[in-house]
Amino acid sequence: MKFWHGWSAHGSLLLALIVFSMQVAAVHECQSGYNWDRRVIGCIQTNCEDVEHAFYNYGLNCVCYACGDRGCTGDEKFQKPCRRPADYAGCPGCLYSCIGPDDLCPGEQGPVKDDSGTQTTGSSDDAEPDVECTPEDPGQLGKQVGTVSYISGELEIKRQGEWFKAEEGDILEVGDSFRNGLEDLARIHFFDDPEDSGEEPWVVDLSGDTNSCVQDYIMSDDAGVPARGNTVVRILNGILHAVTKGWKQGSIFSVKAGTTICGIRGTDVVFSYQPETKETSVYVHEGTVEVNETVTGETRMLKAGQQIVIRDSKVSEIKPLSSEQWEMIVDKTEMPGGSDDPRSTSVPDGSRSKRVLDSTPNWLWVLAGGGMLAGGAFLIASGTLILIILFIIIKWRSRGKKSGEKTPPMEED
Repeated sequence: MKFWHGWSAHGSLLLALIVFSMQVAAVHECQSGYNWDRRVIGCIQTNCEDVEHAFYNYGLNCVCYACGDRGCTGDEKFQKPCRRPADYAGCPGCLYSCIGPDDLCPGEQGPVKDDSGTQTTGSSDDAEPDVECTPEDPGQLGKQVGTVSYISGELEIKRQGEWFKAEEGDILEVGDSFRNGLEDLARIHFFDDPEDSGEEPWVVDLSGDTNSCVQDYIMSDDAGVPARGNTVVRILNGILHAVTKGWKQGSIFSVKAGTTICGIRGTDVVFSYQPETKETSVYVHEGTVEVNETVTGETRMLKAGQQIVIRDSKVSEIKPLSSEQWEMIVDKTEMPGGSDDPRSTSVPDGSRSKRVLDSTPNWLWVLAGGGMLAGGAFLIASGTLILIILFIIIKWRSRGKKSGEKTPPMEED
């Protein structure tokens, strides 16, 4: 028993040392200004968290808002909700900063006079509907497509050139654009889940500082049975988390980002688009995604556990997507109650416990198993030792009692 206890304890220690050595050996060299991070299994920019208003984006680069924690619309000095590329001295990898109140947003025409005689700033964005969100079939414009089922913070909807504050329960139409602030979240349910069909809905979650629109929504009807058709959502800036299940044959859900078109089927996927750098990132957790770059004509097919980046129409190699990376990504669009929240889409086929189990490295399970064996052996050995000690004490007390007894005197006849 002592041999087993000693072997288990030393074996677990040896296993831990081997695993630690493997982890150290797995550290890769990073370029100047970057350091290796085991949590994300990749190179990240150094000291990003120490920079004011800076944070890591999904490309693991350090980006920042030069005008405050809440972004352009949350700072009194920078009221215009637009950005421009800028080199910010306090943030080595800053991709953009906010526009000052006296500067022009991209596409603005300069000061113009309204009917009251006061000067206002005209913008091509306000002068006409978004060209990028014009449906291929003009007859689709204004068609109801879904509802805003959840808002954390604020969400704005643009319809026919006018922005208005959205509320939960508001209806979305083809051609609508929608945006939120840096710390805001929102969810959209599409009208594609009849109660009697037994199908799951299409759900899209918006991360903070996201600008998107619904470009097309075409449904078909086969023998009176509702069938899902062609739905196109364009992401103009930010992050979308799409969960599309219960598909019928021939249905297509597409996400456009820049010059990239992604067709998804039965999928749990996150899309990120940064117009300043023309960078599109696709992360696939479940299902498949067909990525098409319209400028070069390149096509890639992504499967579960894969990711890809398209930067300025240049398609990168397909890379594996680890559980740790996926956890970091979906946290940006997670509902307040986590994956246990009824509104959560992070794990549509399980709970947070499953999420933790799936993301735990195998070596940690081996180490934990060795520790449990060692602990069990220790308890058995300790229990046996206690029993032996008790047995010795009882025998010793028994002998002492017998030796202390006096022999009774013999009776005389």
